[in-house]
Amino acid sequence: MLNQCKGRSGRKRSKRTPESISKAKTIIEKTPSKSIRKLAQELGTSHTTVRQILTKDLKLSPYKVTMHHALNEGDKEQRMTYARWLKEKTDADPEFLNHVWFSDEAHFHLNGAVNAQNSRVWTSELPDMVLESPLHSPKVTAWCAMTASGLIGPFFFEASNGTTVTVNKTRYVSMLERFWHALEDDPEIDTENMWFQQDGAPPHTSRIALIWLQDHLGGRVLSRKTENPWPAHSPDLTPLDFYLWGYLKSKVYATAPKTLPDLKKAIRRVARGITRETCSRVIAEVAKRAELCLQRNGGHIEHVL
Repeated sequence: MLNQCKGRSGRKRSKRTPESISKAKTIIEKTPSKSIRKLAQELGTSHTTVRQILTKDLKLSPYKVTMHHALNEGDKEQRMTYARWLKEKTDADPEFLNHVWFSDEAHFHLNGAVNAQNSRVWTSELPDMVLESPLHSPKVTAWCAMTASGLIGPFFFEASNGTTVTVNKTRYVSMLERFWHALEDDPEIDTENMWFQQDGAPPHTSRIALIWLQDHLGGRVLSRKTENPWPAHSPDLTPLDFYLWGYLKSKVYATAPKTLPDLKKAIRRVARGITRETCSRVIAEVAKRAELCLQRNGGHIEHVL
C-alpha cells in the first residue's frame, strides 16, 4: 500500500533558512521599530518563525520605547550648564551633594490603586458590567524634600478640614515654612551650609517664594529665576522624580487605600520606612546622572541607565 504520508512525517521543517535570517537582519537594521506582523508579511512566513529568528538567530530583545518631553537645543544647553556646575561643585567638595535638599510635590489619586489591565472576569458570556471611575478622581498632593541624610515630609496641601487644595504661591510659601521648622527641630541639620532645589513651577518661582528663599538661604538655591537655574524638563536629574514618587506609589497602591485619609496614612507610612542609607544611595545617583547628561550632550538619559 502506498504511504501517502511518506516525506511528510516527523517534525515540520523550519522556515528559518539562512536566506530568511539574512533578510530579517537587513530589514531590522534599517528599521528596528518594524513590527513582527509586518516583518512576517515581508518574509512570507509566520509570526512564530519571525519571533524565533529575532530572538534565537539574531539574539535580539524587544525594548519598550519610553516617552519623554521633547528637549530643544535650549533645554539641552541648560541641562549641560547645570551638570557642569554640579561637577565643579562635587570636584571641589565631594560632600557637596550631601548638603542639597531636593524638593517637589506630586499628586496621588485615590483610583491610582485600580489597574484596568488587571481587572478580569472569567465567564462563559460577555459580562454586563463595566469598571467605573470618577471623571475627577479624588487626590492628595504631597510635598517632600530629600537629602543624603533623610527625608522631610510628606506634607499635604490641604485646607483645615483636610480637603485637598491647589498649589498656589501663598500655600507654597507656607509649605516652605513647615519645611524650615522641621529643619530647625533637627539639631543634626546645618542650615548655614545647605542648598535647596526646586523645579520651575509658577508657585515655586513667584516673587514671594523667591524672596523667602533669598531670606533663608541667600544664593544657595537651585531654581529657575536664580543665579543657579534648575534646567527645565529634567525629572531624570532630581531624586524625587527618578526615585521617590515612583517608589511611594508602587508601595502605597499595593495596599489599595479606599479613602483619602487611608491614602495619606499609607503615604506617611511608606515614607517613614525609607532609610537614611537608601537616601544616601539615591543622592549619590544624582552625580552619576549629571555625568551621563554631559556625555549625552544634554539629551535624555533615563532610557540608557
